[in-house]
This record gives sequence, C-alpha cells and structure tokens, in this order.
Amino acid sequence: MVAKPYLSGRALLSMAAVILAAVPAGTARAQTAAIGKLFTSSGTCSASVVSGKSIIVTAAHCCWNRSNNSWIGGWSFAPGYNNGNAPYGVFNWATATVPTSWVNNGDVPSDVCVIKLQNDSAGRPEHGLQHDLRLERRPVD
Repeated sequence: MVAKPYLSGRALLSMAAVILAAVPAGTARAQTAAIGKLFTSSGTCSASVVSGKSIIVTAAHCCWNRSNNSWIGGWSFAPGYNNGNAPYGVFNWATATVPTSWVNNGDVPSDVCVIKLQNDSAGRPEHGLQHDLRLERRPVD
C-alpha cells in the first residue's frame, strides 16, 4: 500500500472535475451504494465511488494531516453505509493521493483525496458496484 502526496494540484483537480462531471445512471440503489463512510485512524468522513476501478474520492483533510505533515491512514470504505450497516462490505485502501498544493498550502480548492481500494475478500472490486454505477465521462465546460 502506497500513499502518494505528490500529484500536481492541477492534475488532481482536473481528475476531480471529470469526477464531478460523471453522472451515475440507473437505480436509486446504485446511487445510494455510490456514497458511503470512510473510516480513518482519526475518525470518519464521507466518500463517494467515482469509478468502476475501485476509486473513491473524499476530502484531503480526511487523508493528510497538515498540522503534523503526515498521512492520517487506516482508511477503509463502506459503500451504502447506514446506521452501522455496511450492505456491500468494507474495502481497505491500496493507494491514496492528495495534491501537493494541499500538502504545502492547505488551500480549499485542493481539499481532494483520491483513494484506490483493494478488492474484497472474494476478490471483487467494490462488491461489484462497477456494474451498478455505469458512470459516464462528460466534457467539463
């Protein structure tokens, strides 16, 4: 597992723009499953599935602690989490990336973290959510 804080802010923000332009199609179940709880070493945050390739997005302040210049770590994601129920399972992290502009400056536009998840114990990514989400990429104006 690798945490990488050195993606340029521009590259990560471009990725975030593509993510924001992705519109999930399909059932309410798929849309609910796309949002979940991210558990960390210091608490919890919300996160969203943005790719059928086991990618989630959350805030950089959930991943990088600017006070002591270190990774928060311990990430695991429960898609569709509700009141203690994780209907799709819990997925541990494989890699995490935040913009260097967040690490260096902590500016609000750079408060983005992209996490790649490991497969579940059966070897499935995101418990098969990639089949339910059907994300589309659309040009950003």
